[in-house]
Amino acid sequence: MRCKTCEYRLWNLTSRQCPECGTPFRPSEYEFVPNSVQFCCPHCGQAYYGTSAKGHLVPIEFDCVRCQRHIHMDEVVLLPTAGVEEEQTGAERMPWLDRKKIGGLRAWLATVGKALVAPGRLMKSVPEQSSIGQALWFAVLTQFLVMLVFAAPFLVLTLGFVAAGAGGASGRGIAARMGFVYAVLALGGFVPMLIFMAAWILTVHVLLKITGTTAGGVRRTAQAICYSSGANVLTAVPCIGVYFGWIWWVISAVMMVKERQKVRGARAALTVLVLPVFLLAGVMGLYAWAITTSMRTAATLASMPASAFAATGEPAQVQRVLDGLLNYARAHNGRGPPHAIELAAGDGATLTPLDFVAAQTGTSTAKVPVAGMTLDQFMALERYEERAAVQKAADSLPPGTSAYRLGDYVFTDPGMDLAHAAPQLWVVILSPDPDSNPTRASNGWMIVGQANGTTQTLPAQMFPISLAGQNAIRAQHGLNALPDPATIVHDRPATAPK
Repeated sequence: MRCKTCEYRLWNLTSRQCPECGTPFRPSEYEFVPNSVQFCCPHCGQAYYGTSAKGHLVPIEFDCVRCQRHIHMDEVVLLPTAGVEEEQTGAERMPWLDRKKIGGLRAWLATVGKALVAPGRLMKSVPEQSSIGQALWFAVLTQFLVMLVFAAPFLVLTLGFVAAGAGGASGRGIAARMGFVYAVLALGGFVPMLIFMAAWILTVHVLLKITGTTAGGVRRTAQAICYSSGANVLTAVPCIGVYFGWIWWVISAVMMVKERQKVRGARAALTVLVLPVFLLAGVMGLYAWAITTSMRTAATLASMPASAFAATGEPAQVQRVLDGLLNYARAHNGRGPPHAIELAAGDGATLTPLDFVAAQTGTSTAKVPVAGMTLDQFMALERYEERAAVQKAADSLPPGTSAYRLGDYVFTDPGMDLAHAAPQLWVVILSPDPDSNPTRASNGWMIVGQANGTTQTLPAQMFPISLAGQNAIRAQHGLNALPDPATIVHDRPATAPK
């Protein structure tokens, strides 16, 4: 027992003032481990022992059995019980409420640790008159940190792709977008978590009141739920935490509600489990509905005739352009054309000018520029005139061009050795001409053709991540990073950064 002002030992004193600083005190202001302290009669020295939950005398005033004098607990002389050290007499302190002395980080870690392995003891250490604000502050801070760590792997993985392959303004743009997505993921989990806790507290307390009496009001219930949230730190464990972290929180909450409201374990479990079980059932039902709906949709699509997909034939169009590009390379020692228009020139043409305009876009051959003319005009050229136009188109590409546009397609690395290129390297990308399609990027998909002869259909909203991964591959092979293909126009190819 020490002075709350100067930490002076207050044992074996008959006065009720600290000899060091003069601060008044009363034994009833302290809590002790039961039977760890001797309460000695100030008149005859007869010792008594505190047996209450706070280690106080029961009753607090009585007649001394030796001298028959009437004494009160706040009048007695206190000493540790024989064989008990001073440090063993004090009741366990709540770390979070003691953070001014032990430090904020240490207090938070200690509180989280007890919420995980000793929730009942943690709840016992909370003083009777402790405020709800302290508990709420702990819960808010804990859940905020949990959500930050939970979403961190997404940010780290994405920025790793960016660092590996996407330099310059493109890399910075991707990093900015991924940072925004990270913030949305973190806050998107944090805010609903706070709403859930508020609903959980109210649900538990209402059910406690319906099912019987409690030791206190909603403040006690809120303290139990908020301090038990420390166990939810396990949710932040990458990949697997989301599956069991919340279970540990629920178990800790049951034990803390039982201790704080002095109710039976079965009653505490019933009231605490109702909302989590209800939400879990809802999530499982939604998941089952999504799976069933997907299977029905897949079965319906499988039964449809091929003609039903005519309006969505973009992958086939990209495959045709990709095949034309690779067939040209096979006929030219593995080298791609210096400009894609060569694929539609001469007797060995593998494509026609019409193939560079996707059927589902607003682009027309009359508006696509190439070699100082349009695709319409190119189609009207004589064979001997085509060669000069192809050369002019190739000469229009600046040195170090990494990507250029022809119609609705973006081609990469003109003249590249495709025979020895990385299999997953993108060599053509379907990207509607922004000059003819200012408000349309895609039908919700981005389609790319790869050096291995396959096409890949990517969700448009996830394309920045795929582009970052592609740029990582390009960096490994000494190639310049690709910008967003929608930013590449006919008169402004993508080139190496200066």
